[in-house]
Amino acid sequence: MVTARALEDSGQGVKNARIAIFGYGDVGSKAARLLQAQGALIVAVSDRHGAIYSSSGLDLPALAEHREQGGSVCGFALDISKDELLELDVDALILAFDFGTVNAGNAHKVRATYLVEATNRAVLPEAERYLRERDIQVLPDLVAAIGGVVVNYVEWVQSHTNFFWTADEIEAVAEQHINRALDDVMNVMEQNGIDMRTAAYVLALSRLNSATEMRGVYP
Repeated sequence: MVTARALEDSGQGVKNARIAIFGYGDVGSKAARLLQAQGALIVAVSDRHGAIYSSSGLDLPALAEHREQGGSVCGFALDISKDELLELDVDALILAFDFGTVNAGNAHKVRATYLVEATNRAVLPEAERYLRERDIQVLPDLVAAIGGVVVNYVEWVQSHTNFFWTADEIEAVAEQHINRALDDVMNVMEQNGIDMRTAAYVLALSRLNSATEMRGVYP
Protein backbone atom coordinates (compact mmCIF):
# COMPACT_ATOMS: atom_id res chain seq x y z
CA MET A 1 0.00 0.00 0.00
CA VAL A 2 2.82 2.41 0.81
CA THR A 3 4.59 1.63 -2.47
CA ALA A 4 1.38 2.09 -4.45
CA ARG A 5 0.64 5.38 -2.72
CA ALA A 6 4.14 6.71 -3.43
CA LEU A 7 3.85 5.76 -7.11
CA GLU A 8 0.42 7.37 -7.41
CA ASP A 9 1.50 10.59 -5.67
CA SER A 10 4.52 10.89 -7.97
CA GLY A 11 2.29 10.78 -11.04
CA GLN A 12 3.85 7.51 -12.21
CA GLY A 13 0.91 5.39 -11.07
CA VAL A 14 0.95 1.69 -10.24
CA LYS A 15 -0.19 0.39 -13.61
CA ASN A 16 2.83 -0.82 -15.62
CA ALA A 17 5.22 0.36 -12.91
CA ARG A 18 8.32 -1.86 -12.88
CA ILE A 19 8.89 -3.45 -9.47
CA ALA A 20 11.77 -5.60 -8.20
CA ILE A 21 11.53 -7.57 -4.95
CA PHE A 22 14.72 -8.33 -3.01
CA GLY A 23 13.63 -11.12 -0.68
CA TYR A 24 10.72 -13.12 -2.07
CA GLY A 25 9.54 -14.50 1.26
CA ASP A 26 6.30 -13.95 3.13
CA VAL A 27 6.41 -10.14 2.98
CA GLY A 28 7.97 -9.84 -0.46
CA SER A 29 5.67 -12.34 -2.18
CA LYS A 30 2.52 -10.77 -0.73
CA ALA A 31 3.65 -7.28 -1.72
CA ALA A 32 4.36 -8.56 -5.23
CA ARG A 33 0.94 -10.19 -5.52
CA LEU A 34 -0.94 -7.09 -4.31
CA LEU A 35 0.99 -4.73 -6.57
CA GLN A 36 0.57 -6.99 -9.58
CA ALA A 37 -3.19 -7.07 -8.93
CA GLN A 38 -3.11 -3.28 -9.36
CA GLY A 39 -1.36 -3.54 -12.70
CA ALA A 40 2.32 -3.36 -11.72
CA LEU A 41 4.94 -5.43 -13.51
CA ILE A 42 6.98 -7.56 -11.11
CA VAL A 43 10.11 -7.84 -13.23
CA ALA A 44 12.53 -9.44 -10.74
CA VAL A 45 12.55 -11.32 -7.45
CA SER A 46 15.19 -13.01 -5.35
CA ASP A 47 15.47 -15.63 -2.62
CA ARG A 48 18.47 -17.01 -0.74
CA HIS A 49 19.50 -19.09 -3.75
CA GLY A 50 19.56 -16.35 -6.38
CA ALA A 51 17.41 -14.03 -8.48
CA ILE A 52 15.37 -14.04 -11.69
CA TYR A 53 14.35 -11.35 -14.19
CA SER A 54 11.72 -10.89 -16.88
CA SER A 55 11.33 -7.54 -18.66
CA SER A 56 7.65 -8.28 -19.41
CA GLY A 57 6.81 -9.20 -15.82
CA LEU A 58 6.74 -12.52 -13.98
CA ASP A 59 3.72 -14.85 -13.84
CA LEU A 60 3.44 -15.05 -10.05
CA PRO A 61 1.01 -18.00 -9.77
CA ALA A 62 3.24 -20.05 -12.08
CA LEU A 63 6.28 -18.90 -10.11
CA ALA A 64 4.65 -20.12 -6.89
CA GLU A 65 4.21 -23.60 -8.41
CA HIS A 66 7.79 -23.61 -9.68
CA ARG A 67 9.11 -22.60 -6.28
CA GLU A 68 7.02 -25.19 -4.46
CA GLN A 69 8.37 -27.94 -6.67
CA GLY A 70 12.00 -26.83 -6.80
CA GLY A 71 12.46 -24.89 -3.58
CA SER A 72 13.75 -21.76 -5.29
CA VAL A 73 12.80 -19.04 -7.76
CA CYS A 74 15.92 -19.84 -9.80
CA GLY A 75 15.35 -21.31 -13.24
CA PHE A 76 11.86 -19.86 -13.68
CA ALA A 77 13.03 -16.91 -15.81
CA LEU A 78 16.39 -15.38 -16.70
CA ASP A 79 18.75 -16.12 -13.83
CA ILE A 80 20.65 -13.10 -12.54
CA SER A 81 22.67 -12.46 -9.40
CA LYS A 82 21.16 -10.79 -6.36
CA ASP A 83 23.60 -7.92 -6.86
CA GLU A 84 22.31 -7.46 -10.41
CA LEU A 85 18.74 -7.26 -9.09
CA LEU A 86 19.73 -4.37 -6.82
CA GLU A 87 21.14 -2.52 -9.84
CA LEU A 88 18.03 -2.78 -12.04
CA ASP A 89 16.48 0.38 -13.48
CA VAL A 90 13.02 0.04 -11.91
CA ASP A 91 10.36 2.34 -10.48
CA ALA A 92 10.44 0.68 -7.05
CA LEU A 93 12.80 -1.74 -5.37
CA ILE A 94 11.24 -3.45 -2.35
CA LEU A 95 13.85 -4.59 0.19
CA ALA A 96 12.31 -7.46 2.14
CA PHE A 97 15.29 -9.59 3.12
CA ASP A 98 17.87 -8.29 5.56
CA PHE A 99 19.40 -5.42 7.53
CA GLY A 100 21.92 -3.45 5.47
CA THR A 101 20.98 -4.76 2.02
CA VAL A 102 21.90 -1.38 0.52
CA ASN A 103 25.11 -0.04 1.98
CA ALA A 104 28.09 2.15 1.18
CA GLY A 105 29.53 -0.56 -1.07
CA ASN A 106 26.61 -0.83 -3.47
CA ALA A 107 24.53 2.37 -3.12
CA HIS A 108 26.23 3.96 -6.14
CA LYS A 109 24.87 1.15 -8.36
CA VAL A 110 21.22 1.46 -7.29
CA ARG A 111 19.00 2.95 -10.02
CA ALA A 112 15.48 2.49 -8.61
CA THR A 113 13.32 5.59 -8.20
CA TYR A 114 12.02 4.38 -4.82
CA LEU A 115 13.62 2.07 -2.27
CA VAL A 116 11.04 0.53 0.03
CA GLU A 117 12.24 -0.81 3.39
CA ALA A 118 9.93 -3.73 4.03
CA THR A 119 12.41 -4.99 6.62
CA ASN A 120 14.17 -3.09 9.39
CA ARG A 121 16.97 -0.74 8.27
CA ALA A 122 17.55 -2.36 4.90
CA VAL A 123 19.27 0.88 3.82
CA LEU A 124 22.22 1.88 6.01
CA PRO A 125 22.76 5.57 6.94
CA GLU A 126 25.91 6.04 4.86
CA ALA A 127 24.08 4.69 1.81
CA GLU A 128 20.98 6.79 2.40
CA ARG A 129 22.96 10.04 2.38
CA TYR A 130 24.39 9.15 -1.02
CA LEU A 131 20.99 8.07 -2.38
CA ARG A 132 19.46 11.35 -1.25
CA GLU A 133 22.05 13.27 -3.29
CA ARG A 134 20.94 11.27 -6.35
CA ASP A 135 17.23 11.98 -5.71
CA ILE A 136 16.47 8.34 -4.96
CA GLN A 137 13.75 8.35 -2.32
CA VAL A 138 13.78 5.85 0.53
CA LEU A 139 10.42 4.85 1.98
CA PRO A 140 11.73 3.97 5.46
CA ASP A 141 10.78 1.00 7.60
CA LEU A 142 9.03 3.28 10.09
CA VAL A 143 6.54 4.13 7.32
CA ALA A 144 6.65 1.13 4.97
CA ALA A 145 6.15 -1.45 7.73
CA ILE A 146 3.36 0.42 9.54
CA GLY A 147 0.72 -2.04 8.29
CA GLY A 148 2.10 -4.82 10.48
CA VAL A 149 2.05 -2.57 13.54
CA VAL A 150 -1.55 -1.50 12.90
CA VAL A 151 -2.80 -5.06 12.40
CA ASN A 152 -0.92 -6.28 15.50
CA TYR A 153 -2.68 -3.58 17.51
CA VAL A 154 -6.08 -4.57 16.08
CA GLU A 155 -5.39 -8.20 17.04
CA TRP A 156 -4.48 -7.10 20.57
CA VAL A 157 -7.73 -5.10 20.85
CA GLN A 158 -9.76 -8.08 19.62
CA SER A 159 -8.14 -10.41 22.13
CA HIS A 160 -8.80 -8.06 25.06
CA THR A 161 -12.39 -7.21 24.13
CA ASN A 162 -13.40 -10.63 22.78
CA PHE A 163 -14.93 -8.77 19.83
CA PHE A 164 -13.77 -9.68 16.36
CA TRP A 165 -13.81 -7.97 12.97
CA THR A 166 -13.86 -9.55 9.53
CA ALA A 167 -10.75 -9.57 7.36
CA ASP A 168 -12.29 -6.88 5.14
CA GLU A 169 -12.93 -4.65 8.16
CA ILE A 170 -9.36 -5.10 9.41
CA GLU A 171 -7.97 -4.27 5.95
CA ALA A 172 -10.12 -1.14 5.86
CA VAL A 173 -8.78 -0.05 9.26
CA ALA A 174 -5.20 -0.72 8.14
CA GLU A 175 -5.69 1.26 4.94
CA GLN A 176 -7.18 4.19 6.85
CA HIS A 177 -4.27 4.33 9.32
CA ILE A 178 -1.61 3.86 6.64
CA ASN A 179 -2.98 6.66 4.48
CA ARG A 180 -3.32 8.97 7.48
CA ALA A 181 0.25 8.24 8.55
CA LEU A 182 1.53 8.88 5.02
CA ASP A 183 -0.38 12.15 4.84
CA ASP A 184 1.10 13.28 8.16
CA VAL A 185 4.67 12.29 7.28
CA MET A 186 4.50 13.84 3.83
CA ASN A 187 3.16 17.09 5.28
CA VAL A 188 6.15 17.26 7.65
CA MET A 189 8.46 16.49 4.70
CA GLU A 190 7.07 19.34 2.62
CA GLN A 191 6.92 21.85 5.46
CA ASN A 192 10.52 21.26 6.49
CA GLY A 193 12.16 20.24 3.22
CA ILE A 194 13.48 16.98 4.68
CA ASP A 195 13.55 13.31 3.65
CA MET A 196 10.84 10.84 4.65
CA ARG A 197 12.82 9.03 7.36
CA THR A 198 13.71 12.28 9.11
CA ALA A 199 10.11 13.46 8.76
CA ALA A 200 8.83 10.24 10.34
CA TYR A 201 11.18 10.68 13.31
CA VAL A 202 10.26 14.36 13.67
CA LEU A 203 6.57 13.44 13.76
CA ALA A 204 7.07 10.54 16.17
CA LEU A 205 9.23 12.52 18.59
CA SER A 206 6.88 15.51 18.55
CA ARG A 207 3.98 13.21 19.44
CA LEU A 208 5.99 11.58 22.19
CA ASN A 209 6.94 14.99 23.55
CA SER A 210 3.31 16.15 23.53
CA ALA A 211 2.17 12.99 25.33
CA THR A 212 4.91 13.38 27.94
CA GLU A 213 3.96 17.02 28.58
CA MET A 214 0.28 16.18 28.97
CA ARG A 215 0.64 13.00 31.04
CA GLY A 216 3.92 13.56 32.79
CA VAL A 217 6.72 11.04 33.18
CA TYR A 218 5.54 7.88 34.91
CA PRO A 219 7.11 4.46 35.62
